[in-house]
Amino acid sequence: MINFARHYSRKKIIFDTIYQELYGLDIMHKFNWIRLIARMFEAMAGNFAYSSDIHLFLNVINGSLALYAEEAGILRYSMAVIINAAHQVTG
Repeated sequence: MINFARHYSRKKIIFDTIYQELYGLDIMHKFNWIRLIARMFEAMAGNFAYSSDIHLFLNVINGSLALYAEEAGILRYSMAVIINAAHQVTG
């Protein structure tokens, strides 16, 4: 007869480990997208040729922020990029 308690706990440990690894990978993926957008904003001149497309860049940052607002690194970097972008566009 199978010991279900031991079997269940082993499955749960494996699932939790895989979940944590995928969660960390997804956070790094979103963080790299935010870094890419930040570099694009830094490389652009003060006057944007297509100012109507700025919302597309901000959607990437806002989506990452909505998914991982509890992560301090994502929160800090997202806010910094948004503030820098607003400063660059207005100034």
